[in-house]
Amino acid sequence: MTSNIVYRKLIPSDVEAYHQIRLDCLKKYAEYFGTLYEEELNSGSFKFDRIILENCATDFIMGAFMNQALIGICGLIQERRQKTKHIGELSGMYVMPEFSGRSIGSGLLKSTIKTAFKNQDLEQIVLAVAAKNRIAQRL
Repeated sequence: MTSNIVYRKLIPSDVEAYHQIRLDCLKKYAEYFGTLYEEELNSGSFKFDRIILENCATDFIMGAFMNQALIGICGLIQERRQKTKHIGELSGMYVMPEFSGRSIGSGLLKSTIKTAFKNQDLEQIVLAVAAKNRIAQRL
């Protein structure tokens, strides 16, 4: 049941919770992400920190919250080049395993897409999924 799940863009006060969930996904499912746990941990700045902290107009990280706790994330990054700025890419989607099977991933994905298409420049969204990630493929 997802009635008590809130989906919204992450804001600067969510950065620490974002760091925790980002490290969790990289540690548990390294084969599904393009960044290694150790790289992110030692980088000094996490991959999407800038997007969250600067409240970018075109890029964002959507969060799934249960009882005000962050349990899922999904990023949207818009292309910058003139010929491809109509394309956005979903990135870094993850729902904590203890919340799987509750349609939270589906709700997070739908919420991210709905929010993305509020941007008038965006016409297309791309999603890449690791070949071994059967759960993501079904979603």
